[in-house]
Amino acid sequence: IRAIFARKRFELRSAIATKKYFRSNHISMEKPFDKEPGLDGENEQREQEPKISYHFFYGAHETKKDIESIEDLFEEADIYVPEAYAWTTEQKKYLEDLSQKKTKIHNYQNSALIYLSSLIYNSKKPIIIADISEEDKEIINLNDAADEAGEQALDLFAKGKFSEAIQKARLYVVNSAKADLLREEEIKKNLEKEIKKILDNNPDYRHKKELKILISLGSIHTHLYKDLKSKNINISRSFSQFPQIYLSIDEAIRKLAFGQECDDELLARSFIEDFLSESLKKLTKDTNKLDRLTRKLSSQLNISDIREISENSGKNSKSEITEELRSRGIRVPRSEKEIDEMLGINKEY
Repeated sequence: IRAIFARKRFELRSAIATKKYFRSNHISMEKPFDKEPGLDGENEQREQEPKISYHFFYGAHETKKDIESIEDLFEEADIYVPEAYAWTTEQKKYLEDLSQKKTKIHNYQNSALIYLSSLIYNSKKPIIIADISEEDKEIINLNDAADEAGEQALDLFAKGKFSEAIQKARLYVVNSAKADLLREEEIKKNLEKEIKKILDNNPDYRHKKELKILISLGSIHTHLYKDLKSKNINISRSFSQFPQIYLSIDEAIRKLAFGQECDDELLARSFIEDFLSESLKKLTKDTNKLDRLTRKLSSQLNISDIREISENSGKNSKSEITEELRSRGIRVPRSEKEIDEMLGINKEY
């Protein structure tokens, strides 16, 4: 099982990750597309070039519900930049053709991709691919090494080898953070290059007063936004859920990316969240609920509790993570209604 360790790799070859900050009267967000220009941080422009506005849309991208709120931002944008990890030439052409109604929507297994494709279809918007391609072997190899360490960590944890599992989990996090930072640098360089290409080759866009660019990424990649914002670029962002909840493994990766330390307890909780997610997703397909719930449950355990759970799993391969928590007096829901009650969600059943 690698649900959590592979979560950030949901940016698969055909992945077009997105989901917009949901419409909510009680949530304050930066108004998208309303600031001053310049990916390079400069406010002055070449003659006849538009003011360029960037809006980052962060969130999960596993189900339609994860991303369906992106619609308004997509309609407002002039140019769309999807997440497309390790893209191929065929995938790039598909997205460009889809925008011009020159091809049909692929029948993806992922409902988020189908929904996003339906927005792109016949939109006539330029699609910029700024992500790394399948040719960027250094970053891909780092991610592959991370995934391998993640799989090994989960296996070691289930076999009761807790200390070894923590070591492998840390290797996963270190390689993932390195790969993410390298990848974000490539996205930044490619974005500037591709926008210049559109302006040079398209007079209609070059002569617009303002050019609105929507960029969608998984929520783990906020380092890129903060890096660009520090350079006085006209930029805003929104998230698909509020508050934004990061699973422990993603928090660990983000900590390293921002130059902070992550302790063993945070890594240990990621194992609990992984196995809980697998166990509880039969109750709900809502990614937001699962993330909030598993983080809430794992936070009630300390590293000694988690070590004991690992050791019990090693002694009994049929050990159930939900029962391990219940035996420690932790309430684990048995229905979606109980999930909503625990999370304070008001919903009629």
